[in-house]
Amino acid sequence: VGSWLLNLSSEESEWSDEMFSIWGFDSTKDAPGLDLIISRVHSEDLELFNKCLAETINLGTSFDIEFRICIPDGEQKVVRSICKPSFGGDGEVISIMGATQDITSQKQFEEAQVKYQRLQAIGEMSASIAHDFNNALQQVMGNLEIVKNKKEFSHSTLERLNSIGSIIMNVADRV
Repeated sequence: VGSWLLNLSSEESEWSDEMFSIWGFDSTKDAPGLDLIISRVHSEDLELFNKCLAETINLGTSFDIEFRICIPDGEQKVVRSICKPSFGGDGEVISIMGATQDITSQKQFEEAQVKYQRLQAIGEMSASIAHDFNNALQQVMGNLEIVKNKKEFSHSTLERLNSIGSIIMNVADRV
């Protein structure tokens, strides 16, 4: 988790070392300006980021949002940023401060969990369908045996009935 502070009148900011690491900036240099920060926000998340930032600066509201950032080395991260304004004597926002956390690993874990749960549900559903299908095949096989035992059939009819039985067993094995 990195922390930061932005003085709105001077447009100077202070960043913790972890902020530099999260955003992929060189910590031996000054904190980047707002334009450079905005350039690293994923294009699909830029509207949310700008809206929340504008509301904090103009209306004095806090925010707690998740968005993606794109590091120049090609890496994409998911971050959670919490921001709170500080007010001057006239009630105007004079600075904003906050914390940013890299939650990429957490999001990847959550996505893997969802995928696992879906696969588990599909497996349970498949097992239930297979069980029901095998029950139906057992009923067909039972009725076939009853028919074979009740009547005297010609040799060719009995072969056909036995063939039907073999087909049913083959299907049951496949299920």
